[in-house]
Amino acid sequence: DSSHEHEEVLRLVDTDTTIRNLYARENEAFYDILQLQDKGELKGKISRYLTIREERIHTFRQKYGDGKTDLLKVLENYYEKVEGTARYTEARAARLLGDDDLYREYIQSLQVNMDGNEKYYRSGMAMSLIFDELNPAWKEEVFSKPESMFELLADYGRALDEQ
Repeated sequence: DSSHEHEEVLRLVDTDTTIRNLYARENEAFYDILQLQDKGELKGKISRYLTIREERIHTFRQKYGDGKTDLLKVLENYYEKVEGTARYTEARAARLLGDDDLYREYIQSLQVNMDGNEKYYRSGMAMSLIFDELNPAWKEEVFSKPESMFELLADYGRALDEQ
């Protein structure tokens, strides 16, 4: 049963201390990026995030194999793209309506470790907010391209390297 398999993979992320710690470091990296005042530091901070996420995926693959890792990547991509962009829309609405406290709560939620799908709602939101800084046309791209949001962020990061 595929839903059982999905739950099992997501549970591994939540119960494996090493993977959890790497995930927490990813969120810290996102939080740092979203606190940035100096856009000149963006490239290095994005690179740090990408490195931590790649380390987490690599560690997961070593522990649990290709099948579970590939499934995890599909699930993460789905939740980040669908639910993460929805969470982003909520955060943007709070900001546009001038509710700075609520907006800050969305950003600060990145500092809280969450179980289940919620973590991907937050990482998808964070990537969306970063995309706002990097490429105003990202919304068309994210849903029209097959790449995950993570792969798009890596592409944008490489483009920054070339500037």
